[in-house]
Amino acid sequence: MLVASPESQQTTSLYNSDKEYETLLRLLGPENKGARELPPEATMDMSYARQINVTWMAHDMAPWRIDRVFPVDTKPGTVWIHTARDLPESTNGYWHRAERGAELTALLKKLGVMGTRTGDGYAGVFPGPWQSESATPRPAVARASGSSAPDRLTDGMWWAAPGLVLGGAGGLLIRRVAARQSARPPRDELVNL
Repeated sequence: MLVASPESQQTTSLYNSDKEYETLLRLLGPENKGARELPPEATMDMSYARQINVTWMAHDMAPWRIDRVFPVDTKPGTVWIHTARDLPESTNGYWHRAERGAELTALLKKLGVMGTRTGDGYAGVFPGPWQSESATPRPAVARASGSSAPDRLTDGMWWAAPGLVLGGAGGLLIRRVAARQSARPPRDELVNL
């Protein structure tokens, strides 16, 4: 997992065997519960919040979940979280307030990502309305059961058959041209000087 603070330009990473990994997972809360839209009581809090990005990596390569954590500076212990799980197809997610905001803030400080804002970084990327209001994420069961939903591996593969045909035809053409040229007698003549 990668934990990054755009405003303080600090990062840290955790491996799944680290005790902080499980603690952070527990403190961030469930991944598919909460409100689709930012709750009205959180709107004012966002003006005084910094953003911490927690990116969960599958096999240390591909993100499968992103938690955008917003600790509110003016209300200690208040932390809003936007969790998106259906990556990379969608960043739509759920908003919820951390049940143990003070513990979560303390853990983020311990991890070293709550430092002084540098001014060189950016304030983070606030999830847009389209990342909360659009259709519900596709269930993983539908893909596994053989539904007609497009699959990432085959969705853009329509070009494979024409590519194979053109590649094979090009190879045969080059081979025929090369065979004709080698059948002619050599046109060069060696001369002793």
